[in-house]
Amino acid sequence: KATDSIKETIDAMKANLKEAQESVQPDAEGEEPAEEDTSIAAPDQDPLPTGWGEATTEEGYTYYYNEATSEQTWDRDEVFILDKKSQKKPTTNEELAKILMDVTVYPPGKCGPMPIPTEPTMTYYDGAMQLTNDRKNKPLGYFTLGRTVANTPNKVTLPDGRELGEKDLYKEAIRYGPKMAWGYIGLGTSMTNNVSEHLHDRRAFLKKKECFVEAIKCDPRNSFAFNALGVAVTVGKTVLLHDGRNVDKMDCYMEALRVDPKCARAFYNIGADMINNNSTVMVNGHRLTAKECYIRCVRLDANNAPAFNNIGNILAEDETFDYHGRSMGKRECHIEALRIDPSFTYAIFNMAVSMKDDEEIQHPDGRAMSKIDLFTEVLNYTPGNDKAVTKLKNLLLEGETITLKNGTKINGKKVVGK
Repeated sequence: KATDSIKETIDAMKANLKEAQESVQPDAEGEEPAEEDTSIAAPDQDPLPTGWGEATTEEGYTYYYNEATSEQTWDRDEVFILDKKSQKKPTTNEELAKILMDVTVYPPGKCGPMPIPTEPTMTYYDGAMQLTNDRKNKPLGYFTLGRTVANTPNKVTLPDGRELGEKDLYKEAIRYGPKMAWGYIGLGTSMTNNVSEHLHDRRAFLKKKECFVEAIKCDPRNSFAFNALGVAVTVGKTVLLHDGRNVDKMDCYMEALRVDPKCARAFYNIGADMINNNSTVMVNGHRLTAKECYIRCVRLDANNAPAFNNIGNILAEDETFDYHGRSMGKRECHIEALRIDPSFTYAIFNMAVSMKDDEEIQHPDGRAMSKIDLFTEVLNYTPGNDKAVTKLKNLLLEGETITLKNGTKINGKKVVGK
């Protein structure tokens, strides 16, 4: 039957071809049309991806289908789009943890403290709580809950009735996921130096830097862990990694950039650890000064206020650099730092120092501020800043007084005419 069917099909094709040839008529000038090229052309379409097939409806329309995913489409081009989406690897717990850490953690060490998070949304919080009930995702669930209470004394009440704070939640993440680097990173980031924490299954205690060493053992390509370890290592000291290497602060930052050339935190910390701003260091084949390290940092991380502040401090009065098409000098850098963090007192102080006594600047929030206003702002945030107190007293006239928000009075000592 199959042979008869094929024979019938061939006969039908021959009949159609003969009919088409007989229907060809000479053109208007009596010339026969050019002979048709009957050679088989090379296909101009890519073959369908694995798992996809082609079929025709009873009406003669072609469509494409995938039995494994039950997807169907009339458009051949859409087949490749759907196939690409189906091949996308699911986000791993490590990748999700990195996203959480990057979103909520300010650059460690000299880049400022980790911010106190706002009240977590119910979706975020409840989603993390649900993960703790999933055996496979317990580590990520506990890590996520730890992020919701980072840098606060708050505790999370678990379904079993336990109330755990940030550190204990990270310990639970390590307990259920001893090979997930971010549990150790979270714990290390939440600790202060010279303090040790005991884990459930270990007799020994872990110090801050040892947490990052463990994280690197779990994930040797974790740039965050290398950078954080560099911050934790004491100047002039080294720490032993599990692969036998002894590394110091600069080694850690360099390793962070080796595994991730776009690690903005590492560029910042290299610049901060360079004793002389005119000295240079070789980074991934490029010799950079401290200023150039900071510039690379802000080009990678537009929200790094300390880096903008430090660039402003290093630039000469008439010196500028290109920042995504903008020409940035000292003043622009300090203003950008304030735009990012209006309470960043170092930038406020440095802005005031660079101003003339009778000059005013436009604060990013719209306020017109004088030199006196800026030093007063510094003291409202940090009342114990002796340098700001001295600067403000020297600007105020004798008998002139400014009262800070905490009630402290600053009396002027500037004599008129001097």
